[in-house]
Amino acid sequence: MTPVLLALSVALLSAATAPANAGGQPGHTGRDPLSPAPGAMATAPTSTPVTTLATANEHTPMSGAEFDAYVTGKIIIYAENGLPYGVEEYLPGSRVRWAFTGSACQDGIWFARDEQICFDYGEERGAQCWQFFRDGDGLRAEFRGAGGLEVFEAWQSTEPMFCPGPDVGV
Repeated sequence: MTPVLLALSVALLSAATAPANAGGQPGHTGRDPLSPAPGAMATAPTSTPVTTLATANEHTPMSGAEFDAYVTGKIIIYAENGLPYGVEEYLPGSRVRWAFTGSACQDGIWFARDEQICFDYGEERGAQCWQFFRDGDGLRAEFRGAGGLEVFEAWQSTEPMFCPGPDVGV
């Protein structure tokens, strides 16, 4: 998929799944972090689509070291049931920046616990733990809390996440 077509697909999927207030949060007026910035279509983002081919590792959870080696320095867009779910930027030192589709960004950390990768964004609910698996050229993640959610790496982006500050706008 060409970068321009990929950017257009992200914009269309985000628009189709974003709440009417474009932020998904009461009072949030920021742009969806998956939508291209104004004028971004003229300078197409560089993204790498991910294919899903079966591998021997798709049933073995990744260790903390394997996860770190794969994600650090990347921005990964995750999908659930073929629709954008959220985007995470993996920073050095096990730091992360996450945003659900249509929501504000959250900064946090990740750490390994047994065969799980846990994320803590400083919220009351505490760490959220997942098992990550290599799935073809990408990742598959299974949530280890209530609900049994499963998401897949849809693609990677080299464009920085758009994270407006709180209460920005007119």
